[in-house]
Amino acid sequence: MNKKIGYTKSTDKPVDYIKRVLQEEFRKEGFVPIFDLDMKNTANEKLSENFTQYYILGYYNISYAISAIERNPNAGLLIPTVLVLYEINGIRYLSGTEPTNIDSLSDEMESFITQIDSIIKSVIDNAID
Repeated sequence: MNKKIGYTKSTDKPVDYIKRVLQEEFRKEGFVPIFDLDMKNTANEKLSENFTQYYILGYYNISYAISAIERNPNAGLLIPTVLVLYEINGIRYLSGTEPTNIDSLSDEMESFITQIDSIIKSVIDNAID
C-alpha cells in the first residue's frame, strides 16, 4: 500500500508569517522549535547551487517524546515533529508528516500517533487558514 506521508496545504501568505504562526500554534500544544533549516541558503552557500525556497522545520515536546519512547524505543525516529515549507511557482506549501500513514508502526503507538496527527493538522490549518 502506498499512502501519502504528508498533510499538505497551499497558501499565498508570506513565509515569515507562516513560520511565526507555526511557532505560536505549536507553542499552544506544548511544542518548542528546535531547528529551522533553510535549504536554499545552505545549498547556495555549501554547493553554490540555486535551490528553491525550502525550509525543514522541527518542533519538539518532551512529554510526547518520553511517552512515545516508553511505548517503543524506536519511536525516536518520529521525534521531532518535522514540517516542510516550500515554494513552487509563487505558491507556498506547508506539509507535515502524517504518522497515521506510516504502516510499520505497531498497535501500541496508535493513540500517540492519532494525537500527533491531529496536532500537526490543526497547527497547519491554523497557520494557513
